[in-house]
Amino acid sequence: MSGRPDLAVIGGGAAGLAAASFAARLGLSVTLLERAPRLGGECLHAGCVPGKALLLAARLAWRRHGGPPSPDEADAAFAGAMERVRVAVARVARHDDPARFRGLGCEVRLGTPARFRDGGTLEAGEETLRPRRILIATGSHPVRPEWAQGDGVLTTDAIFRLAARPARLAVVGAGPAGVELAQAFCRLGSRVTLLEAAGRILPGEDADAAGVVAAALRAEGVRIRTANRVVGLEPAAGGGHRLRCVPGPPVEVDAVLLALGRRPAVDGLGLDVAGIVWDGAGIRVDRHMRTSRRHVYACGDVVAGRPRLSHAAEDEALAAVGHLALRLPRRATPPESIPRVLYTDPELAQVGPTAEAARRRHGRVQVLETPFAAVDRARIEGREAGFLRLVVWRGRLLGATVVGEGAGELIHELALARGRAVRALAGLVHAYPTRAQAVRRAAAAAWSERLGLARRLARWMQRLPV
Repeated sequence: MSGRPDLAVIGGGAAGLAAASFAARLGLSVTLLERAPRLGGECLHAGCVPGKALLLAARLAWRRHGGPPSPDEADAAFAGAMERVRVAVARVARHDDPARFRGLGCEVRLGTPARFRDGGTLEAGEETLRPRRILIATGSHPVRPEWAQGDGVLTTDAIFRLAARPARLAVVGAGPAGVELAQAFCRLGSRVTLLEAAGRILPGEDADAAGVVAAALRAEGVRIRTANRVVGLEPAAGGGHRLRCVPGPPVEVDAVLLALGRRPAVDGLGLDVAGIVWDGAGIRVDRHMRTSRRHVYACGDVVAGRPRLSHAAEDEALAAVGHLALRLPRRATPPESIPRVLYTDPELAQVGPTAEAARRRHGRVQVLETPFAAVDRARIEGREAGFLRLVVWRGRLLGATVVGEGAGELIHELALARGRAVRALAGLVHAYPTRAQAVRRAAAAAWSERLGLARRLARWMQRLPV
């Protein structure tokens, strides 16, 4: 290992791999340090990749059986779904193979924890490094409350290693991960109870869109209990676990899945020794992803105040390396311009503030909406649930919510248009029949209030000679 690389990257997840790859392609000498015995991080092994593979397998099983599989078929359906997860992870892992990064010129060290000895020195296993630049990309860990100990209590990092389907599953936390996994396990034959301390599921998303998703989950058999806080766990008399909730009756299940969010993985890094500013939310950075130490950058889930999304982490890594290597003025994309997608059925996608958040910030805003029931493609497919909603302020697109089939694909056009005049969307011709026609319909509604003036003008123009 070179003792003076141009860049040392701590962490081999989405942010760390993007940073190492970009820096190596720019000709920097890069040392990549990963504590685990493999690259890929949470996204590959316990997040995006296995989660979406499981959702797809559950959706196919649901369609094949015309609903949840029978008790005789459920275990086979679950085993098939987990095999699909393993295959998907293996396919994507080829892109994260250490050999590929070594081929780019990176020095890759697996099973090598790193910590700061001082502001410029790293202890990497048994060796010492003094890199010119350092990028921290150590990711995050699932939150585990004090009551959630013992066998049968799983985090989102462990759920994809299950060998057998739990007949009764409690999902604690109805954020994106909890809601996605609740639907997947229900569709694979588990009896799922979804518990959320807030007053509704998906408390960070548009309330009406969350309601569409909640209705779909209930229709499929997920039992949703909101305004319920879990305060204890004990063995159930008939086997399994008994969750004590406030308020409401206890819930008896065979397994508990914790989906209570994630916390930055900063333990053992020696940030205080290095003089790097951080707090419980993560490491503090500027718009170039630089920490309080000018030669140290941080990206991904370990950073405070940024979306904990793989695509956001990659964007941050590119901005950081562009700055540290080339002094590029490009900054990481602002959080409000980064789209996010819930991959349930129906999907829910959001960019920018919701209507509720926009009203709190700006007061009066214009909300334009098209239900998919009014769009021919949705009618043709018989999948009319959901809507597309635009939030407009002073004539410009501020935010957008899409809930329905293909929402995750539709949101990118709206992310590109955010901050621009909504009339540009109204004038864009969309292919027929596509769901994207909902965009033009909603945007055109912004000008309906001027229709009266246009009609008077048209009548006056008819009086003119031809």
